[in-house]
Amino acid sequence: MIKYMPKKDIGFGLLFFVAPLISWFLFLLISNFSILLLSLIVTIFFLWIWFGTYYQLDDEYFMYHSGPLKNKIPINKIIKIKKNVRSFFGMRPALSFNYLQIKYNTYDEVFIAPEDEGKFIADLINKNPKITIE
Repeated sequence: MIKYMPKKDIGFGLLFFVAPLISWFLFLLISNFSILLLSLIVTIFFLWIWFGTYYQLDDEYFMYHSGPLKNKIPINKIIKIKKNVRSFFGMRPALSFNYLQIKYNTYDEVFIAPEDEGKFIADLINKNPKITIE
């Protein structure tokens, strides 16, 4: 099994660390148990996604993990990989604004951002040479 780490953009980093900081600032202002609980949940959620996002390939499946999100896609169902995509729609277990669009089955797609796109694409093509690259 091969593991690929994600690209991490500064913009995503700001979002993932500023949102918890705002919740903690609110807690300091209000000092309420509900705000404390909310701050803990927000912090844990954002840290889980930031440090728990990665992609894997084995002989049969492409898998992605991003905090609570995870999925397993059969490699033989992958049709196309589109590079340098920017979209606000669709499943995006990515920590970058510039990602790969993986189309699979007939209408399904996922957006990912592996740190080493070239190696990821080469390894995927090696397992399924029918995949087209755009």
